[in-house]
Amino acid sequence: MTTFYLLILFMLPAVMAVGIAIPRRRELSAQWIGELVIATALLVLGAMLALCRLPVGTVIVSPVVGLCFQRLYGLVVCFMWLICAMLSPQYFRGHRHLRRYYFFFLICLSFTLGVFLSADLKTTFLFFELMSLGSYVWVVQEETPEAFREKAEIFFRDLLRQLHHITEGGHEQ
Repeated sequence: MTTFYLLILFMLPAVMAVGIAIPRRRELSAQWIGELVIATALLVLGAMLALCRLPVGTVIVSPVVGLCFQRLYGLVVCFMWLICAMLSPQYFRGHRHLRRYYFFFLICLSFTLGVFLSADLKTTFLFFELMSLGSYVWVVQEETPEAFREKAEIFFRDLLRQLHHITEGGHEQ
């Protein structure tokens, strides 16, 4: 049952992102999309709270809050993304390409949940790299030459770091 909830938590923002990205005959207003993103983040927070009520199993539990650290971090992530979703419509009022921004907002929410709710190091690394690629759009949202240059530097530095981890990961020390 816990695996089912984890799958829902991971897939819900991604499915909503695809729903936002699908072109329609009638263009959706930026305000409506922003409200949909806020509702999605609130729904994900509710699903995370429901997951926290399930039995933990053999995981180490924090004596202070009675939750395993994985679920505690999941709650913190969901709450932070909800606050970001609530602030985004006002911050980006008058900006272009909001549909693209909100699409990648929800994709990165999904990948961030994947980082914190993953069960092993390989899955954590995979979701972290996907989250890094998904955040590319946030850096270049203004579409200025400086933003593209900055993101190119970040992208190539991350690519070199990934290659280093892959090549060094296979060697025994």
